[in-house]
Amino acid sequence: MALLSPGQKRIRRAIWLCAGLLVFLLFWWGLNRATAPFRELRLVGGKLLEEQAARPLSQLRIGIWNMAHGRGLAGSNWSGGNREVRLERLRAIAGELKSRDLDVVVLNEVDFDSTWSDRVNQAQVIAREMGLANRAEQRNVDLALPFFKLRFGNVLLSRFPISDARVVGFPGYSGIETFLGGKKKGLLCTLDLPGKKKVRVLALHLEHRSEEVRISAARIIERVRTETDIPLIAAGDFNSTPREYPRATPDKSGQTAISLLLSAKGFKAAIKKSPSQSDFTFRSDAPRNAIDWVLAPPGWTILEHTPLDSRLSDHRPVIARLSVPK
Repeated sequence: MALLSPGQKRIRRAIWLCAGLLVFLLFWWGLNRATAPFRELRLVGGKLLEEQAARPLSQLRIGIWNMAHGRGLAGSNWSGGNREVRLERLRAIAGELKSRDLDVVVLNEVDFDSTWSDRVNQAQVIAREMGLANRAEQRNVDLALPFFKLRFGNVLLSRFPISDARVVGFPGYSGIETFLGGKKKGLLCTLDLPGKKKVRVLALHLEHRSEEVRISAARIIERVRTETDIPLIAAGDFNSTPREYPRATPDKSGQTAISLLLSAKGFKAAIKKSPSQSDFTFRSDAPRNAIDWVLAPPGWTILEHTPLDSRLSDHRPVIARLSVPK
């Protein structure tokens, strides 16, 4: 056997070191992905207080906001400011929502344990600032390597107890992407309202790169709606706009996800015949698209559906008031 030269030995050691490091990283990633389902859903809740139970509920006030990981208008999640800047922005987001006296809040693109936002649980910060004790967290992406984590998704905050919560799976845009880190899903919560009433709220964030994928998700949402007689509200960043709205992106059949849901008569939306810039939600500093929606059940009345002029995210928040049928 020929002896290796010192240079060849160094090369072989480097190859073994790189192979060992690769195996270690794959093991770390694989262990995280294997345990991700156990972190996919977290529920924090309380009881319906006596004064809440005694108060007749005629309206439900809902706020939705894609908060863009708390980065504001920055173009990258890595450039949203340092920890203190982001925390101050989170407090401002919470203050904006709290001032509206909301019953339910749906948040998208919320970081739970992400390196780019200093591993702050943003849902916990906003819930604490708003004084809402009932919270459900659902992770869309759960990816971890040594010294690097990405964990973010949807959140529902509620004045009323969350008696049940589960994850609704939507089609992914890319199989490899889903395998490596996850995909967009929905968070389905059942809320216990005063007067022994119940309502389900589906907090969602649909795929932004394909109307076809969004339409497939809309068909799943319609199936969820028909599972039970409990009314369903669908709310969040649909990344879809009615086909008659400006900059709609219908598929080959001329359909969009929002239009499909409305055509099935299972939801109603505050659609205007001639929408103006004040009705659009993205991008917040120059809104051109209406992609953030609160869809109400049949028999309910949408009393208000108002985007707010805020630059705390690249999406404008939407405040909705819904009448609760007797």
